[in-house]
Order: sequence, then structure tokens, then C-alpha cells
Amino acid sequence: MLISECVIQVDSVSRCYSTKETRKGFKGLFQDLIRPNKREITALHDVNFEVLKGEIIAYIGPNGAGKSTTIKLLCGVIPATTGKISVLGIDPFTNRKSITKRIGMMVGQKTRLFWNISVYESFLLYSKVFGLSTNQFEEKLADVDSSLGLHNLFKRQVRTLSLGERTKCELFLSILHSPEIIFLDEPTIGVDISTRHRIREYLLKLRNELNTTIFLTSHDVADIDAVADKVILLDRGNLLFHGSKEHFRRTYGTGDRVIEIKLDQPCDLSFLNEQSKSGILIDQNDTHIRIIVSSEFNLNDVLKQISNVCVPSSITVNEESLESILRKTYDS
Repeated sequence: MLISECVIQVDSVSRCYSTKETRKGFKGLFQDLIRPNKREITALHDVNFEVLKGEIIAYIGPNGAGKSTTIKLLCGVIPATTGKISVLGIDPFTNRKSITKRIGMMVGQKTRLFWNISVYESFLLYSKVFGLSTNQFEEKLADVDSSLGLHNLFKRQVRTLSLGERTKCELFLSILHSPEIIFLDEPTIGVDISTRHRIREYLLKLRNELNTTIFLTSHDVADIDAVADKVILLDRGNLLFHGSKEHFRRTYGTGDRVIEIKLDQPCDLSFLNEQSKSGILIDQNDTHIRIIVSSEFNLNDVLKQISNVCVPSSITVNEESLESILRKTYDS
């Protein structure tokens, strides 16, 4: 039996920090100078999880949940207040220089590109930092260019790039040195629909061909649905869930199915509402009907009742969307 290697281990990790709260008025200004009003904030509280080699993890939660703090901890940018972190078998904070060569990181709208030189020159400088030969650099550039289409940007000055163009370049920098783990914070922010699809396809390619581990945070639910194997849900510093997407749906979803029906001729299905045995009619016009069927009812029975009274031109059945589940989870 093949045992997957654990590449990230977070054991009872908490991260606390102090923040200063300012007082009002001129008097408060002097009080802040003499005796600052400090407040202790817990960004993460007793968090535990493991990530196996080759997994794509969606690390999700509302704003302020502690996602960015976790990435900083895993990349060795800040230390944990309590607990133990192991990335590729070593402590990332005390071995930051060595871990940097083995991981890649991309953080939202923050740029590592050199503002006043061309995109290609920025890439070339980073290739020297990572000790790549010219051939290795050109091969990597050609591979990513074929997937993301970067060649039109090579001669452009970095300061002239749009957010979406800069996002593509930042993604390339995070994978330039072929890292074993990539940490991505909002990797599709600002990009168009076509590029977003190509980024997702390339992330899957990295995992499938190189067994790269990808740790992803995103508010774009489509990113999570398209590439993630597992979901870790965080809220106000507390880990609420760690498991597969399917398990997440079963745990936090209602299990409802949505039936979309198109008709050639108008048909009255209001009896479904009246019976309350098969489903709930939530929207109907002459040629389009939308029905929600809860998990306690048999979907085949509902479809059979529909076919007995009308002849649909098309029927589509969808599960409750991941976006809907997340929205309800965040709201609660």
C-alpha cells in the first residue's frame, strides 16, 4: 500500500499579537504617547492539520479568519506563538533561507516584480537568485508561456501592467524554481475568464505531472471547485473543517437538488407545492420551471410526477452549489 508523504504538519498552533487602540481627542493623543492602550488579538487558536504531498488544498474562510496569517507562518515569515509547524520536515521560521528554495509563494495584489524594468528582466533577475541556468530559465518560461500566454508582456515595463497581467507574472515567479509546495493567495484576482481557466488548468498540470503540493486561498468559489482536492475551513482563527469537498458538501450543505425544466408548451406543476411530498416549486413561467427538491425526497419520484403531466424539452438537475453552501456557512 502506497503511503503519501506528509509535507505540511501544523500541531496545536496559535498566533497572537498586540495592537494599539487610539483614544479620542487631544487628551487621548497624549495618553497614547505616555501609556499606550494595547489589546491582545488571537489570529489563530490551537489549529491542527496535515497536508500530503501532491494535494491541492483550498484554505477558506471569511475575511479576518486567519488565512493570510497561516500562510505567513507556513512560509516562515512569522513564528507561531505556541505549537509546532513542520514544512517539508523542517521548521520554516528557523530555517527560512533553506525553505525559501523549496517553496513558492504568491500573495494577492502584492508584487515582487521590479517596478521600473521590463517583465523579462525581472524574471531573469529572479532566475539568477534561484541559481537557474539560462537553459533552465528559458525552458521554464516557454512552458508557462504556452499555458498562460506571457510573451506579449516580456518587453513591457512592470509599472504599465494591469492587475490581471501582473497576477500572471506573479504566478510565474512563484513556480519559476520548480518548488515542491506553492502557496497561492487569490491566484486569479483581476484576470479575465479565459486566463482564469488557463491558470486552473496549469495548477492541475503541476500537480499531475510534478506532484506539486498547492495550498490555495481564494474567495472565487470556482477556483476551489475546479482544482481543490480538500477543503480546510477557518473562522475567527478556529479550524472548523478539514476534509474532501464531497464531505464538506454533506456536512454544511442541505443536500437539496435543483431541477431546471424547459417546456415547449406551458404546464402547471403547482400541485408539487400543494403536496409538499415531492419538492417545492420556487419559480415558474410559461416555458421555464425551477424546483428545489430537498434531500429527504426521492428525485426519481419527482421527475416521474413531472413527466406524467408535461413533456419537457430539457431537464437539468444540479446539486446545491458550493458558493451557496459557503455563503450560508459564512453568514451563520
